[in-house]
Amino acid sequence: MGNRKWPIVVLVLLFLGVCLLYAQEEPEVSQKQVEEVQVQEAEVQDEIEEPEAVQDEQDEGSQVQTEEIEEKVEVPQEGLPETEEDLIEEAYVQPVVDLQGFIEDLTSKKKKTRLQAIETLAEIGNNEAVYALTSTVLNDKNEAVRMATVKALGKIGNIEATSSLVLALKDKKKDIRIEVISLLAAIGSDSIVPSLVELLTDKDIRIRISVINTLGAIGGNSVIEPLIELLRDKKPEVKITAINVLEALGDPSSVPHLIELLEAEKEEEVKIILIKTLSSISDRKAIPVLNRMVVYESKEIQQASQDAIIKIINNNK
Repeated sequence: MGNRKWPIVVLVLLFLGVCLLYAQEEPEVSQKQVEEVQVQEAEVQDEIEEPEAVQDEQDEGSQVQTEEIEEKVEVPQEGLPETEEDLIEEAYVQPVVDLQGFIEDLTSKKKKTRLQAIETLAEIGNNEAVYALTSTVLNDKNEAVRMATVKALGKIGNIEATSSLVLALKDKKKDIRIEVISLLAAIGSDSIVPSLVELLTDKDIRIRISVINTLGAIGGNSVIEPLIELLRDKKPEVKITAINVLEALGDPSSVPHLIELLEAEKEEEVKIILIKTLSSISDRKAIPVLNRMVVYESKEIQQASQDAIIKIINNNK
């Protein structure tokens, strides 16, 4: 009986040994698995944190670039207007000019100083400057200074300056008078016509011709009668200039006077110009006198008259 129990005991002991051995190895396997899981979790966590780190680096880089750009384009703010009102106020700020000082320079004994003052006052161009220049143009003894003053007034060109230029029409130097007449032509005001007409009796032919051209530049009904009067001028140059201006103006009221001159004129050159002027104005009243020119005058005048008649008829169809 006792010998039969031994194998059983042995088997039980073996079973218990195996169980004990298994119980000891179980913790080792579990610990290894735990470590593997921890490693995997760490890798997953790194993958999650890596994009955030990259984004942080990108954000930091962008911020650095932005700061560098701002440093490059940074504009000093000192002295700049900060509001719309400041901008408007700054736009109307004018440089301080010693106007009185320049006016006083007009009476300097040095011609160069006076000329520089005239140039500056022309740039300023206000009424006070005009009044000072007017005194100079009337009273300065130097012709170059008066000429510079005249040009300065012409540059200003307002009503006050025009009135001052009219006063300068009586300057004793004809070159200055001619310059004034030319400047008045550029201004072109009807108000100056009476003052110009007074110069149509000037003894100098250049003055009369300059006045005629200026009247033509001004135009209007007020200049027609003075120009017609010049058709009787003794100088052919003056008559031709007046005829050409009347042609450019094209006023039919001048036609009877042009016809009268054509019939009385002895200079062939003047007659041909008159015929062409009547042709240009194209008033049918000129046809009878042109017919007479075809019969009784030279071949050149006859041809010019024929051409004029044809043009007048065509223009009045």
